[in-house]
Amino acid sequence: MSELLLSLLACYGLAFFFQNKMARPKKSHWIIEKLLSCIYCLGFWSGLLVGTVRLVANGTALGPLEGAVDVLTFGFASAVFCYVLDTAARYLEDK
Repeated sequence: MSELLLSLLACYGLAFFFQNKMARPKKSHWIIEKLLSCIYCLGFWSGLLVGTVRLVANGTALGPLEGAVDVLTFGFASAVFCYVLDTAARYLEDK
């Protein structure tokens, strides 16, 4: 399995955990509730986290700007991947 696909699946797993499996406090701020209900948003933030870990783990010699752009791009790619995968999974669950 390619490193990119494995990283994107890790992003989806992280987003799925936060959306469905994480214990939520009884009282939480409305922003937290909105964030936890949006798979696209969770996919983006999990992509930033995984993208940062990938950048550090690979030890590539990117400058600060290139590294930030790489992580940000991976965050958006993760958001789309999580949204598409979650939509497909919900569709299959309903059938």
